[in-house]
Amino acid sequence: MMNGKHSDPVVLGRQDRRERMTDPSLVERDAWVKSFTQWIADASRSSNRMLIVGKSGIGKTRLMDEFAKEAKANGALVIRANGVDGEQTRPLEAFVSISRDLEHICKANPSLADYLTQGLEEDDETIRPLLPWLFEVRQELKDIGPNAFAGLRFKRSIERLLDLLNSQPHKLVVLVDNMDRIDQLSRELLVEWLKQPPSNGLGSLSFVAT
Repeated sequence: MMNGKHSDPVVLGRQDRRERMTDPSLVERDAWVKSFTQWIADASRSSNRMLIVGKSGIGKTRLMDEFAKEAKANGALVIRANGVDGEQTRPLEAFVSISRDLEHICKANPSLADYLTQGLEEDDETIRPLLPWLFEVRQELKDIGPNAFAGLRFKRSIERLLDLLNSQPHKLVVLVDNMDRIDQLSRELLVEWLKQPPSNGLGSLSFVAT
């Protein structure tokens, strides 16, 4: 994505026709990891989306693990989400996983935690069920039921969170495994997030999905 214009994602494995791997290591993994590293480092790239395709068992998840390690080694913040069978019945399950990663990131980056806290000040009570670690508990909380993750107000709070993540100064890499199994609401929010152009002079968002 450049200047708000969308382009086709980079696709790894589109021409791969192997039925199974010949050894536990992903064939051509090193070359793909190198391509990924160059891709996230290239500020002039024409797309911020990378799609990994291939049959089950070929090693896409293992490749994502390598991507995560390489991104962290290059100073990027990494957030992961994974779709699993049956997850469609649990709204925003992907964002529960994202929240866990954000908690670890914010512990290591107090300035980012402060930035998110200030930016979400008006959404404190609304988004607290998803980010309880971000806010000081000022009063006793009631039990959080399914309705806590429902409603337009909560969705807008998440969208505000994603806006903040898109404009923070660090390079951010989002890795989503089994995108087709992510619950519908999470998928819609992730797609909308992906459409946002990065803010000039700030961090950049790179989105990788299988």
